[in-house]
Amino acid sequence: MDLALHVPVPVPVPETAARRPVRTGESDVTGEPVVALVPLRVTGPGRLERGFRARILELESTLSERERALELAALLERGHHRALDRLAGEDARHAAERDDARRTANRLLVALGAAQREAEHLRARLSTLQLAPPSPRPQTRPWWRRLF
Repeated sequence: MDLALHVPVPVPVPETAARRPVRTGESDVTGEPVVALVPLRVTGPGRLERGFRARILELESTLSERERALELAALLERGHHRALDRLAGEDARHAAERDDARRTANRLLVALGAAQREAEHLRARLSTLQLAPPSPRPQTRPWWRRLF
């Protein structure tokens, strides 16, 4: 008997593919059944697995949306704090300018009061001088006469 006739020829299967043993229905010379490795039949996910995958995709999209919203909130908060700091600085600067203007106005009021008081004194003195008879002017000699 020729042994080569009874040995099945293996079908080339990629090494990366999953394989399962299958009986070919033949027997070898010793009477043992012949087993061949055939690639597994790849089946798609079942109903539960498809539901799980859909839920996972939904949660991932929700997560990415919420992460983006959180980033935007952080940017807004940082910008809000910067704006508040800038407004506080401007408020302090305006308060200092307002205090300087108030001090200047107070000094001007004091100077105005002093000028009014001086004007009143000058008016009083003028009225007394106008009421008094004019005094005769002393006779003065020219300067060259005073020298000789």
